[in-house]
Amino acid sequence: MLRSERPSPAYPVRRIRETVTVTLALLIAGYLLLYSIEPSRRFAERHLVKLNDWSPTVLLAMLLVLAIFAVHGLGRQLRATHTALTARQDDGTASHLAEVLNNLRTVSARGRRRDRRLEVLGLTMDTTWPQLAAWLTSHNPPTHWTITLYCLDPGFISGSADLPPDWATEATRTRQSVQALLTGEAAALERRRVTVELRSYACLPVVHGFRFGDGDLFISYTQWSEAGETRPFDFYERITPYDTSARANHYRDLFDNWLGRVARRTDRTAAVPEDPG
Repeated sequence: MLRSERPSPAYPVRRIRETVTVTLALLIAGYLLLYSIEPSRRFAERHLVKLNDWSPTVLLAMLLVLAIFAVHGLGRQLRATHTALTARQDDGTASHLAEVLNNLRTVSARGRRRDRRLEVLGLTMDTTWPQLAAWLTSHNPPTHWTITLYCLDPGFISGSADLPPDWATEATRTRQSVQALLTGEAAALERRRVTVELRSYACLPVVHGFRFGDGDLFISYTQWSEAGETRPFDFYERITPYDTSARANHYRDLFDNWLGRVARRTDRTAAVPEDPG
């Protein structure tokens, strides 16, 4: 569904149902109107259908049912229109990392268990990992999550003229912190069925961001500083699971492309095994 902008296969069926409902309602309402006026009632009984004493009640009940269906359909369309308008009013960006990570709690509270997956295509993870660590060890810790972290390899950073040298220190610190948490919290994470895996990659990080199991995507880029080094851009572009536009699909393809590139150039440095069940 995400890959198509064509009408849903249910669209023709919905149109036929609406047409039949409106036609029946008009026919029943018209006949009841004719039946309520003496001259027209005699004409209807003579040339159309003669009703029994209980027939008007039955037709009126049918008309009421059709009206309920029509109101229900109208309400559904109004809700869909409201959702679309709300989405258009939202500029689709997140200015702060906290806005992105707040989605973790949303998915934990409302999402299905199979949606509890997170892939982070990161840089040094120097700002992301501390917030993830605090969430993983909070008073209300998550359960049944699979988290994969992609972090720049410190050796690659040191050998690159395009990346800030201090990023190597940050990436090393992140690796050590992740390993320490996974070692110290191994039993608790296994008990809560939480899997955390850290992989180091060695390629220029043009695209980075977050992809959740429900399809929610937050994507950003690196930009050049005046000193000629790369640094993170100022915002994340959000692509919701319900956005089926060509633009959204192109962004998904772009993120898939870079994640695939990174995944081929990684080494696994830390992990907690997934539940075999």
